[in-house]
Amino acid sequence: MKKSITLILSALLVSSALFSCGGTPANAETGDTTNGADTTASDVADTTTAGDETTSAPETTAAQETTSPDTSAPAEASAYACELDNGFTVTIGAPVGTTIDDITAKLGQRDYMEAVSCVHPGYDKVYTFDSFTVSTSPAADGTEYITELTLISDEVSLANGVMIGSPKDDVNSAFGDNFEEKFGVRNYDLSGVKLSIIFTDDLVSSLSFSKPIE
Repeated sequence: MKKSITLILSALLVSSALFSCGGTPANAETGDTTNGADTTASDVADTTTAGDETTSAPETTAAQETTSPDTSAPAEASAYACELDNGFTVTIGAPVGTTIDDITAKLGQRDYMEAVSCVHPGYDKVYTFDSFTVSTSPAADGTEYITELTLISDEVSLANGVMIGSPKDDVNSAFGDNFEEKFGVRNYDLSGVKLSIIFTDDLVSSLSFSKPIE
């Protein structure tokens, strides 16, 4: 279903994601990478000084759990669990952990492209599988985070049934009407993760979840 259009759009998105910083990109490579270790940042209490008196604000408690529409499992704070109908769950905004290795173990060797990150030391990477791509970026502490999931064919769908080629009405039923649309791109805010959808003739032609590294 318009697979050639989808692949062209996906290729443009991948190129833009890797080479948008204006730096010199690394050569495209194929191979394995070492997954980053999970780390937890400690909360820092803000302080406000008025004259000689200093008042400490209470520390922020753990973020409230949220549940994404396409999975029954709670998502991490500022993350979104994208459950696919092939049995994989890719959590945007979370450390890579074993996600890439788990997918590779079932789907076979993956290819990836990399370029020097323009945010933190290390490399931005895009792993390409048959029906979707997974993008990662390094954080300040070196941990590799999943920053984007893009569907590139109609061979896989979200657990709620939305996929490349889905009618606009199906998207409305699955994600509602709380979105912004600019330049033909519909954007949803899902727990701090952006869902971007492009329609062609009222059918989904591009679908991606993304959360940039700060």
